[in-house]
Amino acid sequence: MAEIDKANAGGKSGKSLRLRFQEEAKIKEESKQPSSPAKSERSDGTREQPSPVKSECSDGTLYSVATDHVTAKAEEGLPLRIRQKDYSIFDTYEEADTELWKDLRTADEESGGSFLDKEFIKYIFINLRTGKAYVEMPTKYHEDIVNVIKAIINGQSTAADPVYATANGVIELTNHSGKHPDIFIFGKDRTKDFYGSRINKKIEIHKKKKQRTESTEIQVSMENMNPDAIIEISWTNLIGNELEKFALQMKKFEPNLGVIKVGYLIKFIPKTKSKMPTSEDLSHPLVGFDVYRMKTRDKKPALMCEWRYGQGDPHLKPHLTLEAEVLDRGPGADVSIPLMPIVDELVEWGVKFETPEGN
Repeated sequence: MAEIDKANAGGKSGKSLRLRFQEEAKIKEESKQPSSPAKSERSDGTREQPSPVKSECSDGTLYSVATDHVTAKAEEGLPLRIRQKDYSIFDTYEEADTELWKDLRTADEESGGSFLDKEFIKYIFINLRTGKAYVEMPTKYHEDIVNVIKAIINGQSTAADPVYATANGVIELTNHSGKHPDIFIFGKDRTKDFYGSRINKKIEIHKKKKQRTESTEIQVSMENMNPDAIIEISWTNLIGNELEKFALQMKKFEPNLGVIKVGYLIKFIPKTKSKMPTSEDLSHPLVGFDVYRMKTRDKKPALMCEWRYGQGDPHLKPHLTLEAEVLDRGPGADVSIPLMPIVDELVEWGVKFETPEGN
């Protein structure tokens, strides 16, 4: 991911987002030398040697963007002026995203207020290399993974310690854009549990009006509170674009609607670069996945763990943990999300996993 130079942000550097990305990519390419692989963290907190196989991450190559008819049709829904506009002229990803959402709101006004209700709005990204906005609709495998994770989380809800995972909702950001994570996770203080009780939370919102601040108390239920945690699934998309959007959600959420305490992004890695399995062609295998984590005060997402088929200790099962305090649950009531059931589910759908080359 192209990291923003904060000292030069706000137009002081004279470099556009694209130029910075290209310079960083060039530096990464020139710095590639054989070296001992860095150690990464296993799910149990110990360290292990990662796979020598590189993930697709940094060079701007897209994973099947706009190649299937669903995605291509959705992208046609973007007004031509938005598809052709270069958003890389801005210094930061946040500024580019702000401009994109100004354009989207203009399109919504021109449509009479129906444009932002379209399904593909959730899946608009900015390509860091080209500066163009594009649509990447989820595949059936992406949706299947989301459903498995939701079921795992919701299965751990109790009357005393409710937790609720859903794929529906929107996070309003302070730059006036809206983001739609794949999974919203609400803890005890913000959720409607499976037993039918709704817990409302009072918050203070401040409105500046005529150079004075007014305080208004409102009742906020689960539907318009921020989640306690989010999870993103990256299947076909470019990881750099995903990480920028993910980081923006974690840094620029509306704080008056509750803090998003932690976020995870799970990126699936193909054996052959740019070739992911599809419902039409299952001949392209996966080799594993990477998991990125970002907490509220982190500057950017960090690679938490890597899992590669056929490598490492087979008895160590990767998993995510949502600590009890993140979800306002009782002591010891962590929510554990094992990741191997996701692999098992994909295999049942016909997706193949193979050992990375060079093992």
